[in-house]
Amino acid sequence: MAVQEEGGEVLDNEADLPEPAARGRKKAVALSVVAVLLVTGVGAGLLWAGGGGNTAGPEAGPKIRQVAVAKTDMSGVREMEGTLGYDSVRTIRGAGEGVVTWLPKQGATVARGEQLYRVDERPTVVFYGSTPMYRRLDTPGSVGRDIRVAADNLKALGYDIGQQPAPGTVVQQREPVDQQTSADAGPSTAAETGQDTAEPSSGPPPSAQGDDAGQETGAGKPAEDQTRAGQSPTPARQVTVKEGDGVLTEGLMSAIKRWQKSVGIEPTGVLEISDVG
Repeated sequence: MAVQEEGGEVLDNEADLPEPAARGRKKAVALSVVAVLLVTGVGAGLLWAGGGGNTAGPEAGPKIRQVAVAKTDMSGVREMEGTLGYDSVRTIRGAGEGVVTWLPKQGATVARGEQLYRVDERPTVVFYGSTPMYRRLDTPGSVGRDIRVAADNLKALGYDIGQQPAPGTVVQQREPVDQQTSADAGPSTAAETGQDTAEPSSGPPPSAQGDDAGQETGAGKPAEDQTRAGQSPTPARQVTVKEGDGVLTEGLMSAIKRWQKSVGIEPTGVLEISDVG
C-alpha cells in the first residue's frame, strides 16, 4: 500500500521506514479505515430508516381557517295574515240584583283593585284568584280558600291584614257580625222605642220609678243575658286550617273595612259577594 507523505515522497515498502515511523503510520491508517467504516455505517443506517429515500413525507392535516368573532344581533321575520284579538269572550255574572249604573269603556283594561262595574252605584272591584266569592264573609274565625283570595288581594294592594294562622291551627268560629251587632243594640233599641211611643201618664216619671221598673223591663242587664234568657249557650265551632285556606281574623276584617272606605263602600268589615268580581 502506497501512502504519500507531506514531502511528496512515495514509499513502496513500509520496511524502508524506521520502526517508530512505521508504527505511527499503521495507526493512522487504522484510524482512517475506522472513520470510513463509521461514516459508511451511519449513511447506510439513515438510508435504511428512511426507506431508501423513497418514503413520502407526512400527510398534510386539514386546513384551518381563522375567522374573527363579531358580536351582532340576529333576528328573523315571518309575515302572517290575521286579526289580533283576545281569547274567547267570557260572560261575567254579578251576584245579587240591581241596576248596572256604570261600566268601563270598551277596550279598557281593568286591573286588581279597580272597579269592574257598579250596581245601584255600589262598585264591584276586581280581585285575582282561582276561587270566586261564593258566600258572605261576616263570621270571624271562618276558614276557606275564598278567604285566602281576599287576604292575598288586600295584602297585594298594600293593606295590613295581620298574621294569618298557619295550616294545622285550630280556630274557633264566632257569631256573625250582624248577630253580634243586633245582640248589642237590641235591648237599648227596644227601650228607646218604648219610651218614644209611650203615652203620657199621671204616674211618676220613669226616672222616679226606682229599680223595680228597671228589673221588669230588663234595663241594666247585659245584652247577652237578655238575648240568651232561657236559651242554652251555643258552643263555639272549631275548624282546622288546611293548606291554602285563609282565616277571617280581626286583622283581616279591619283591612276589609279600610279597603271598603277607600273604594266607596260602606265600611262594615263584612265582605259581600257582590263587592268583588
